[in-house]
Amino acid sequence: MNVEPVSLARVFIEIIPANIPVADVETNADGEFHFSVPTWVKIRENDDFKITFFVPIKLLLPKKEKILGVESHTIIIPIDDYHRRDFVYRLIYIPENDLVKAENKGAFAVSGKNSTIT
Repeated sequence: MNVEPVSLARVFIEIIPANIPVADVETNADGEFHFSVPTWVKIRENDDFKITFFVPIKLLLPKKEKILGVESHTIIIPIDDYHRRDFVYRLIYIPENDLVKAENKGAFAVSGKNSTIT
């Protein structure tokens, strides 16, 4: 499957259902974003991350790129280790031709890389 990293997306992370904001970060060139949950925040067993990201909408012109605005998306991800404080995720875009049932121009996904953090 062909996937593209989403760079320079702004990402807000909250812990739900308590709606506690924990981070406001930006993805790097590889689409990765890192954040740490503050020590004063108690992560419970059934908590999830609510990840809202804002992706620039770009218009590609010859020898130029123009930002037209942003689109936002929200993804809910279960917290797999509620004892962990540091997290790494990767935001990717899956083009339409790689989707089995494409109803739009493609899809975004967030994948975890948390096994590398201790």
